[in-house]
Parts: sequence; structure tokens; C-alpha cells
Amino acid sequence: MRSVRLHVWRPINRPHLGSADVISERIRTQEWRQPDLLTAVNRGPTLLVVSDYAGDHRDSRFHSFSFLLADLAFLWYWDEVRSNLRRHMLSDGRRLTYKKLQSDNRRARVLVPFLRAANSIPGLLMTFLIDKRIESLFKPDPEFVPSVEPVVPPEHWRDKPFEKLLRVAHLGALLVSGLVGDGQNLLWISDQDEIVPNDERHVEACKLLGHVLGHYLNCDVGRLGFATTRSDDGSFLLEDIAALPDFAAGALAEVATSMARSGALSANEVLTPMDRGLPEKARALTGWLADSSYALKKLAFVIDYVPPDRFQSKFLILGLDEAVPEYNYVPDLMRCLQGVPSQLAPGPMDKRSLPVSSPWTPHPRSVRPGRTL
Repeated sequence: MRSVRLHVWRPINRPHLGSADVISERIRTQEWRQPDLLTAVNRGPTLLVVSDYAGDHRDSRFHSFSFLLADLAFLWYWDEVRSNLRRHMLSDGRRLTYKKLQSDNRRARVLVPFLRAANSIPGLLMTFLIDKRIESLFKPDPEFVPSVEPVVPPEHWRDKPFEKLLRVAHLGALLVSGLVGDGQNLLWISDQDEIVPNDERHVEACKLLGHVLGHYLNCDVGRLGFATTRSDDGSFLLEDIAALPDFAAGALAEVATSMARSGALSANEVLTPMDRGLPEKARALTGWLADSSYALKKLAFVIDYVPPDRFQSKFLILGLDEAVPEYNYVPDLMRCLQGVPSQLAPGPMDKRSLPVSSPWTPHPRSVRPGRTL
């Protein structure tokens, strides 16, 4: 029988890990201030970790790393809804990605019911936004980073992909160590990109993830499995679950870039209006990302550059004046539990699908300016 913890977050208590330990303490402190900050994900036998990344394009000031951590045993309702949406609205197999969200109205039409069901997932959607002026989180303080050379020969990798892999491994390990339960298995799904472009790199990435996790974990865990979205069996389950961190990484990279350009990101506890120049898809997703009142909690952390060669971390808070009712999954879930057939007819906001060109955002006045703390 697993012990019951008063708080969800388990601090890593590893001062030698430098900035990772600082972030862990920031999360611990914030949870003391805000007891409903996190949802426990250690009830079932397997902890699911899904990671995706954004911000590589020239206009973004941040590299974005987004991680979904969820209890695999409690994804059944979301999986049922997204399967129905696939059968009735995305039967042609098109992918849900941030880049293509406004490429056609069918993808946009699915967005609200897809995100509404995702709010039922007990878990955490955490996004780290790293200033591009920070060349490496590890080179300035190499003594703080567990050696990976015996596990993965760095000469097999180009510098940027290897740095990206290290960031994924350390940031993911930090979150896993804070949320995993004793004896839980780990299943890690990553988007297939430059850090796992082929089978050889896949094997090396898996070795490195296991090695880095060993330096963070404060408890014994079960088996570790690592796969990419390439392993999807045709049901689009892996592709669709990876869409959630993909949406968060893409939208928040644009939001943080906008705030940085306006100077809002450098100040703490300062409210700034949402930039009207943001893409409609970023504005539409912000209302969902700003609301952590459901089972799926959403957090964002900014790692900002401090000249000449340092950096600092802080929470990025997206204010919400009022909840967006169309993202409330509870009425749909209750109907499902009562055996009422699922109705895929769009609701009031679903009918106003995210168009390719005309302005639209859910409840535009409900999303308040962003701030950091």
C-alpha cells in the first residue's frame, strides 16, 4: 500500500543539480501557497510521460519544452471522446498539430471538444520556456550535471540536438521525480524529431533518459519504456496524446515571445494586455491553458537569460477572469457514466470553429494579461 502524502510534489532535494533543484523548490513553495496546484498521478500502475517541443523557428525568442504527465489508468474517458471525434470528424487520418491548426476548419472544429475532454485527464501539463540566448543549461556549470559520456558518446551527436536531448532528459526527470509513486512503471512518449530521428539514436536516447532519471529519483520505480509517436498503431492514440504538449509548447512560445518584446516578461507581478497580434490559434488555446481548475493542471516556467552568462527561472501565470464553460467536461462525463449516448453535435462555442482567416478566440475578455512570479 502506497503512503499518502500531504502534498503531491516530492522535492528532489539535490542541491548539486543546481537550477533543477531551484525549480523543484519553486514548485514545492508554490504548492504550499496553492494546495490545488497539482493532481496526484501515482494511483495507477503506470505513469505516462509525453513530451513535445516548439520554438525552433526564427521569430520565437524561446525554445519550448512541454511535458504531459498523467496516470495511464484514468485516460479512458478522454480516449473514448477522441476516438469518437476521429471516427466522425477526422476519419481521413489528419494529425492534430499546432502548426496545422488553422490550415483547415475540420481540425479547428475538433479543437474545443478535444480540449474539453483533455481536462478530464488527472495530470500535469508543464511547459518550460527557455530563452534562446542561453546556449546551454549545462556547460556553464558542468559539475552540476550528471556525466552522460559513459552512456551516450557525445561525438555521435551534433551539438544542438544533444543539448536538446539533455534538456528533455533533465526537465522530464525533474517532473517525474516530483510526481512518480513508489513502484510505478514509466512510459515515456516523445515526438519523433531530431533527438530521435532513427533507431540508433532512439536506443541512445533511451539509455540517457534512464541514466539521468537515476540521478533524480527519490524512490524505486518499475520498468521504463521509451517510444516515439512513430510507434502509433494506426489508432492515432499516441499522435493525439502528443497533441496536448504540442499545443501547449507552440502557443506558449508565441505568448512568451510577445511578452518579451513588450518588456512584460522582465517584471514580476505585472499584468499586461494580451497582444492582439498573436495568431488566433495561440489566443484560442490561451483560455484553455490559463484554466487549471480541472483534473488536468497546466503550468508554465520561464528560464530567462541574465547577462552575461546566467539565467533565472520563474512561473508564467496566465490570468483568467472567469472560467470558459465550454471547456467543462463534467456534464459530458456524467452523461457518459449514466449510459447516455455520446452526442458529437457541436456546442455553442464548438459551432464557431477556429477559422483560417477571420478573428476568433473563446471568450476573449475572459483571458487576462500574463504575469510572472
